[in-house]
Amino acid sequence: MQVGVVRAGVAGSEGGGGEIVHRFGTHTRAEDGFAAVVERMGESVREVCDRAGVGFDEIGAVGVGAPGAMDPSLEIVLSAPNMRWTDVPLAARLREALPGKRVVIDNDVNVATYGEFRVGAAKEASGCLGVWVGTGVGGGLVLDGRLYRGVLGSAGEIGMTVLFPDLPREQFRMEHSTSRKFVTQRIVAAIEGGEESSLAGMVREGKRVTAGDVARAYSEGDSVTQREVDRGAHLLGVSIANAVTLLALPLVVMGGGFVEALGDGYVGRVADSMRRHVHPASNGTKVGVRVTTLRENAGLLGAAMLALDAIDGD
Repeated sequence: MQVGVVRAGVAGSEGGGGEIVHRFGTHTRAEDGFAAVVERMGESVREVCDRAGVGFDEIGAVGVGAPGAMDPSLEIVLSAPNMRWTDVPLAARLREALPGKRVVIDNDVNVATYGEFRVGAAKEASGCLGVWVGTGVGGGLVLDGRLYRGVLGSAGEIGMTVLFPDLPREQFRMEHSTSRKFVTQRIVAAIEGGEESSLAGMVREGKRVTAGDVARAYSEGDSVTQREVDRGAHLLGVSIANAVTLLALPLVVMGGGFVEALGDGYVGRVADSMRRHVHPASNGTKVGVRVTTLRENAGLLGAAMLALDAIDGD
């Protein structure tokens, strides 16, 4: 079972809004339905204000990073399978839950990427690609200093690009070969097929293999884990090379639970693969690949930046 979390934070406007005054989290409990989740989100905003000693009336705007694809108006979440959402009017419902507040929403990885661009690993760059590797693979784009969503509103979804078109639909996308979920599935399948691994005991006992377990097995030299993680890193690098080639991006920022668990060595393998495949080859040495500096705060701070942008645009 996947356990989602609603994270709320208060960020001050001083110093560009790059500091979280207070943060609060609670379980999403998506199984309760869309209305209940929206109510929980509204309650979290009020709760974090109380804990931060900030009056709700002092909040100028609320920025939200939500999973899934957005419509071009950034009002509706078109599809968020892990939340069981299809065509839900998230922005409008949150405005009802938070009366009098401007609410701006965007995809969660767009928001995290924007946070890194404004106050994190990409703050001195003119643009970047954000790649967040966890249960799936999400992406965000900043081009010429602005968060880029495209005319259709779904730009940046690098994990959804097709990598192996001849495979069945449930296997042909990039994230099917590179995310924590699918890399772990391949490790488990190899063990169940009779290969030796330090994770075999966990698998036979039916225990869930986490990103931390994979990272530990990799560092201990487990051959099955190293093979599958390295394969995923290589294919992720190839996919990033395609995006860099297409858009001539100067910087890639990587984050997400799988990246943070596996660390710099994993990011280095992704970067090596990218540099071997990017065109022109000379760009391989020009494109930076960095790990998130904001980590779990990237989404909160990116949402705060969107809220500040909304206020500044008044």
